[in-house]
Amino acid sequence: MKLINRQTIQNILIPGVLILVNFIIKFTVIGYRDICHDEPFTIFHAQMDLKSLFKLFPNENNPPLFFIILHFWIAIFGISPLSVRFLPMIFSVLTIPVLYKTGLKFY
Repeated sequence: MKLINRQTIQNILIPGVLILVNFIIKFTVIGYRDICHDEPFTIFHAQMDLKSLFKLFPNENNPPLFFIILHFWIAIFGISPLSVRFLPMIFSVLTIPVLYKTGLKFY
């Protein structure tokens, strides 16, 4: 039976702990503020039908894929502050392994 080496454990454990800590911190403050800044705009447009949403994209400076994903997310989970903020939180937390691997590669 092959044992897992120390480097492999570090490459799994460190990002895992960072993901967990990041998720816990973000989840504890996810509902702290009311919907504000660009969130009302994003929620409003993400609730549009897809045809209207695609007409918006040529004049929009925000990423279109996020509007499309959020459109379906809202259809499933609703438009509560927790629901609408949870999707970007997931994306944010999932960037940790990418940043960790990038950091290992260049530093």
